[in-house]
Amino acid sequence: MPEEKENISSRNEQGKKEAEAPAPTSTSEESKLTPEETSNIAEETPALSEEIRTISKEEGKTSGRKRTFKKKKSAQINAFLFFIFNLSMITILVFALLAGTSYFTLWYFIRGEEVKIPNLIGLDVNTVLTRLQPIGLGAKLDNYEYSELIPNGCVLSQYPYPGTKAKRGSPVKIVLSKGSSLIKVPYIIGENYLSAEVKLRTAGLKVRHHSYIFSEEVGRDVVIGQDPLSQSGVPKDYPVNLLISMGSPPRKLAMPDLTKYTLQEAKEILTRIGFSVPNIERRKSGEKPAGMILEQVPKAGTPVTPQTSILLVISAGGG
Repeated sequence: MPEEKENISSRNEQGKKEAEAPAPTSTSEESKLTPEETSNIAEETPALSEEIRTISKEEGKTSGRKRTFKKKKSAQINAFLFFIFNLSMITILVFALLAGTSYFTLWYFIRGEEVKIPNLIGLDVNTVLTRLQPIGLGAKLDNYEYSELIPNGCVLSQYPYPGTKAKRGSPVKIVLSKGSSLIKVPYIIGENYLSAEVKLRTAGLKVRHHSYIFSEEVGRDVVIGQDPLSQSGVPKDYPVNLLISMGSPPRKLAMPDLTKYTLQEAKEILTRIGFSVPNIERRKSGEKPAGMILEQVPKAGTPVTPQTSILLVISAGGG
């Protein structure tokens, strides 16, 4: 078959050369074909055409096989690339899943288990501990503040807030109430006024002034009244008034007549009936000898008490 192709090709080339060669002139005798040569050319032409058609068919089949091979090769490459793409996506998803799992596992172990924070507002410290310890939480005192609503020693505020979550083992910060910012006036009735003053100052209050009154029931220097009343809420340093007993009221006696006695005798009489030492004033007089009492205040017969102030005028002799 290759030999045939070479013969055909050589013939084709020869035919082309002959066709390209200048046509022989009619006057040349050497260029004229003989009848035998013309017959041979006519016989060879159909065979040559058949060979050319056969070669074209073979070349077409070869081209078809090449196109089929290229298509198969391209399909194999596409399938390989698709496999690589799918494998890459699966690898990425696996790594993403592992990373997510590792993150949440690490997050859980770092933060620990979370529990819900109970409401502690208004509870005392013992109750707070009773509520927190069973769920693994602690309490931490953060501050003290005054409150008109929350009693002294109870929780005024907390952090974290009620209903939120916190890691087990973490503390809950609490602010305890100091009670009302107003000071409650202590009860001081029945106490000695000195002790009452100490108690008021200890509570952050002051004493304004004392008032005194006699009392048959209450002993001397004992508080029998106060203003404001006990348990009243007042600001710091608020003044408190005290009413203090002077004890039983003194007995009232008639003032004796001392004008007929000497100063020494008058002092003895007054001392016996419970009076204090009188005030003395001296005056010259020719009516009575020196040392005798000329006048007295109050006058004889006037109702007096041991606390009444007495004035005696003593004769200084004639002059």
